[in-house]
Amino acid sequence: MATALFGDAISAQEFLADLFGEQVPIICHQDNTATIQVIRNGYSARLRHLGKAHKINVQGLYDAFQEPGIMIQQCPTEQQAADIFTKCLDVQKLQHTLDMIRIFDPKLPKE
Repeated sequence: MATALFGDAISAQEFLADLFGEQVPIICHQDNTATIQVIRNGYSARLRHLGKAHKINVQGLYDAFQEPGIMIQQCPTEQQAADIFTKCLDVQKLQHTLDMIRIFDPKLPKE
């Protein structure tokens, strides 16, 4: 989330705001409620040992989500399309996730 937000999303948001003349919101969907709570608090005592070794700037994420137009919300795991990029999915979940991101075999008939 941090990489996407700081690397692409905020820059794209600024570009689109200039292009359209109004703010375009960023809504980050996260299926892990503990992660959401850490970001909303800006700190986690349980994660203090990780430090900068994992290159996650919790305070930076906290600050970003304090900005108007940048939001985080809980998303049910079964609706988390990004799982395909981060997890090894079983065949049934893989097909569901491929459907969510609109990747399909054009030779197969549509249901």
